[in-house]
Amino acid sequence: MRDTIKETIAKASVSTAMLLTLAVTGAHGAIAQDSDEKKKGSAASILEEIEVYGTKRSSAEKAQDVAAQISAYGSDKLEAMKVVRLTDLSMSTPSVTLDDIGTVPGTANYSIRGMGVNSSIPTVEPSVALFVNGAYVGAGQGAILSMVDMESVEIHKGPQGVLFGRNVTGGALLLRTARPTDDFSVKGSFGLETGLMKTTRFAVSGALSDSLSARMAFYMNDDNGYFNNDTLGFDIGREFTWVMRPTITFKPSDDFDLTVIYEHGETEGDGPVDQFAQGGNTREPFDTLTTRQDFAGKIDLRWDQLTVEANMAIGEGTLTNIFSYREVDQDSRSDIDGSHLWLFHSTSGNDSDILSNELRYNTRVNDTWEVTAGVYYSTSDLDYDEGRSLFQDASLNFFARIGAIPRVEYGGGGVQSAKNWGIFVNNYVDVNEDLTLQFGGRYSWNEKEGVLNPLTTCTFDYTCFVDIDLTFKSDNFSPKIGLDYDLSDTAKVYTHWSRSYRAGGFNFRMPLSLVQSKLAAGQDLAFDDERVDNFEVGFKSDLMDRKLRLNGAIYVNYLSDMQREINLPDPNGGVLQDIENTGDARILGLEFDAIALVGENTALNFGIGYIDGKYTDIIYDLTGDGVVTDADLDLDIPRLAKWTLTAGITHDVNVADYGVLTLRGEYSYRSKSAYTDNNAGLFNSYSMMNASVDFAPNDANWKVSLYAKNLTDESVLGGMTVLPFAIPALGLDYPYFAPMGKGRRYGAEISYSF
Repeated sequence: MRDTIKETIAKASVSTAMLLTLAVTGAHGAIAQDSDEKKKGSAASILEEIEVYGTKRSSAEKAQDVAAQISAYGSDKLEAMKVVRLTDLSMSTPSVTLDDIGTVPGTANYSIRGMGVNSSIPTVEPSVALFVNGAYVGAGQGAILSMVDMESVEIHKGPQGVLFGRNVTGGALLLRTARPTDDFSVKGSFGLETGLMKTTRFAVSGALSDSLSARMAFYMNDDNGYFNNDTLGFDIGREFTWVMRPTITFKPSDDFDLTVIYEHGETEGDGPVDQFAQGGNTREPFDTLTTRQDFAGKIDLRWDQLTVEANMAIGEGTLTNIFSYREVDQDSRSDIDGSHLWLFHSTSGNDSDILSNELRYNTRVNDTWEVTAGVYYSTSDLDYDEGRSLFQDASLNFFARIGAIPRVEYGGGGVQSAKNWGIFVNNYVDVNEDLTLQFGGRYSWNEKEGVLNPLTTCTFDYTCFVDIDLTFKSDNFSPKIGLDYDLSDTAKVYTHWSRSYRAGGFNFRMPLSLVQSKLAAGQDLAFDDERVDNFEVGFKSDLMDRKLRLNGAIYVNYLSDMQREINLPDPNGGVLQDIENTGDARILGLEFDAIALVGENTALNFGIGYIDGKYTDIIYDLTGDGVVTDADLDLDIPRLAKWTLTAGITHDVNVADYGVLTLRGEYSYRSKSAYTDNNAGLFNSYSMMNASVDFAPNDANWKVSLYAKNLTDESVLGGMTVLPFAIPALGLDYPYFAPMGKGRRYGAEISYSF
């Protein structure tokens, strides 16, 4: 069946590409190639000016001109870094980690400046939100996106409550896909990587008429599995993904353009790969990549997204409307205990959709005043179910066959509908030719309704579900005010204060026992909004004739009613997960990054981030000892790594008259951090080294690349969930669920473009 699917996809994609190629070449004829043009190396592109769209001004701005810390990556830089998925950019910039939690493959747990969620519960709103082509995606199921034919990636650090307003208390990730070009172009690549993993990408673009242009992008990844598993006798971590994205742009005049983007993608394969915890300690997990799970698991993920963007010149400004509809269907199976016995397996299903529309107008009122104002609306629906199969008999016969082990089945989940409205305005006022004042605000309304099915013992047909109706409403105002001062044409300093909110809601993994205890105590089953106040001072500069770039910032975030996903081992259900507003916290940090072009052929980059976080008030028993004391207050904030560091070098070598050889190396480091709120589960510190060699001939349109990722063979964990199954006879003294990323791997890629 899988081979049949692959053959069908391959035939369809080739046919589509041929039709579009014929249409484009028919409209404009063949394009002659300039074979005498010398290929440029990659060193100079490290300092390239990336245009960003997240400021929502009348036209794109250069990232270096924006008075905020933005890490931006253009298509050339993404290609040089061998970015296949968004997680490949994790640790590429200070104070940012883009992790796949691994509970369900493709589920994101992004963190910026120590702020991120710590769960795959689909009703948890992300503090780092993902936007694709201006449309909100979130950062949950299906948000680990393959980087298919990208124009740019923007990482906006810190709260972004005015212009985005959708729970971006930590930051925002903005992905912009490549748009159709007027000139005919084709590019494609084929790669092989340790596993064995095969990757195919291509895109064809051009004009169909004077006012209509089109682009078709296709991506296919076939991973045979990286991890050896002695229990099952075959490699696990298998995955097959394909994505297709047609894009059409209609531009009948200079005053109007309409772009329609449709994307369909599918992923099928194994579930999470769990590190075997024999003899391990949750406070000091293994550095090895050993797995012995008895079940490979399953992921079946499908998504569709339609985005329509229209821009119209009206008066002295531009009216922009972005409509989007995204649908995700996910089914998964996971081996949670990670051992060679069936102790804890789980299933989950997630059927969700989100419809959004943003209408905004940007105009320059006069020579010194620019304003952006708009309205936003979104509605979403979620249908989620979860099953757990646990061994619960102290008389376990270690030599029993899996089918003979007594198990208890649990089930739960729920349905939810949500609505969000927002109205916003942002102003830029030039006080004089060097000083600019920025001020604005956003008013938001959130409304959620749902039916909770608490997690409880259940038959396979889920006839034991208990339905509990839930409602949640909130409204808030997110202001921002700031100043930036131009020291020169290439250097500025800035400061700002902003406030942002993360919407509250429901916990769809709440066990029935917890529901009953909360209701008995008169507590609300919904958790409230989280508020963040951010103060920041920073600088941005291009020096030495734009051959040296220095950027940095110091900031402090004050969190009120902090939302936490409490994660505790529980013999009744395996893991108890509660979501509450646990208290207040302060996060102080600084970050610095530099890029230097040494001569014409060598570029050096360096970045460092430091974060100090602490609770200032606690109202929840995080330690689980039955009382709230200073012991709770002294705990580390989860997913807050004190130190992040990255350093790299890119060097071009002109090989006589043949071409350019580009050598690239990068080192990254992240310090130890807590995973669980009670600090029982920790992430080890780890270092990562990547390297690549590219060769591009002068008189041809192809390039060949050799690369290595994770040369230090580090075990990168997505989570560290402590389990209640302490079985010393099996070496499970400190059992935990820790999904892993891949270790050391090598790859080769050949690409072609004209």
